[in-house]
Amino acid sequence: MMSATTSGKVGYERLEEIGNPELAAARMGGLYQAKGYNDEWIEKRGVTEIKNLASAFSARRATHNSPEAVVRKHSKHEK
Repeated sequence: MMSATTSGKVGYERLEEIGNPELAAARMGGLYQAKGYNDEWIEKRGVTEIKNLASAFSARRATHNSPEAVVRKHSKHEK
């Protein structure tokens, strides 16, 4: 069972990841590496793509209000 301090820290980290999705991608990559997966395997699972998407969100924030708007725009172009 997690202590209140630990669960508070985890909650804070997840909220930070909402504001900066690159943190979530880095955490996922680190978890996979800790489990013994190699970088090629991790990249195939999309961790690199998540980082790229997070970068796109960050770049677009100056002109768009939400990351969801960027995703909707890009998904329309790929159909």
